[in-house]
Amino acid sequence: MTSKRDELLALAERCEKASGPYRILDLDIFRAIGAPLPSEFMSRKVGLEWDEVDLCFVMPIDTMRVRYEPPVYTASLDAAMTLVPANHDWSLFFDNGAALAGCMPASDDGCDWTDVPGATPALALCAAALRAAAEMES
Repeated sequence: MTSKRDELLALAERCEKASGPYRILDLDIFRAIGAPLPSEFMSRKVGLEWDEVDLCFVMPIDTMRVRYEPPVYTASLDAAMTLVPANHDWSLFFDNGAALAGCMPASDDGCDWTDVPGATPALALCAAALRAAAEMES
């Protein structure tokens, strides 16, 4: 069985190797971090289930179909920032056209940043945040 740390590191590596946003990777990240699904919609309890065809969570309610899509971590810098662990600082910069991101505990003044590459700023920050979360698991 794969440990949570190993799973997060594998996802970080996938982010580093991705050439652009990738929805399946977003969904794998969402599952790995244990992000909660909404339990209410329009003041009604819902039990969302995974829809393999539409790649989202769904539940029919009367004539409606509640649909919930996890954040687009690999496409949006705002969504990627939500992966940065609490009490961590992060940086993002470009070096010869490549995006690099770093993430470390805010209290580690003497700690060196580990620059994590990515094809886009969102992918680089996803990878750095997932690596930081993995370190917290060890």
